[in-house]
Amino acid sequence: MAQLETLEAKMASIEVSLSNSHRRKKSGSLFRTSISKDGEVEALRKSIREKDDALQNVKLIVPGLKLRESCNSNQPFTEKEKAQIDNALTTLKSEVEAKKLAIKNLKMALDRLDISDNIDVRIRQAELEFQLGREELNLLTLLEEARALQACLDEAERRFSAPDAHTLYR
Repeated sequence: MAQLETLEAKMASIEVSLSNSHRRKKSGSLFRTSISKDGEVEALRKSIREKDDALQNVKLIVPGLKLRESCNSNQPFTEKEKAQIDNALTTLKSEVEAKKLAIKNLKMALDRLDISDNIDVRIRQAELEFQLGREELNLLTLLEEARALQACLDEAERRFSAPDAHTLYR
């Protein structure tokens, strides 16, 4: 019996949200087209931002792969390669900080969201949770790449530093 009442309450909230959106669509056609165009523009902007982020991640990963290949070689790094690694690490650290800030903002937006039976609120919650998961995954990828580059740099310094410094005997 309680389940039936809960189901009726959910259906009522869905009906109210649908009737509100239906009323908005019936209002003037000029208003409706401007909303749809604004929504399309915002969706395009969001898509461009996501593609730009993906492109930046690829740009960071490709030099990292080249540097990783040179890390596996038995040659010491040149000054140019060390500078590239340092630049890549600096860029990765700034990207990590930006991702941490984005994650913090998404978590705050989720906390501020008033969870109810309204379908629109549930959809917004799901969208925020998806964005949060994607940002956390990107953060982990960036952290792993930074860790790998730092390990490569440390290993090269250890391997090609003065050999007498690491032994007890000459």
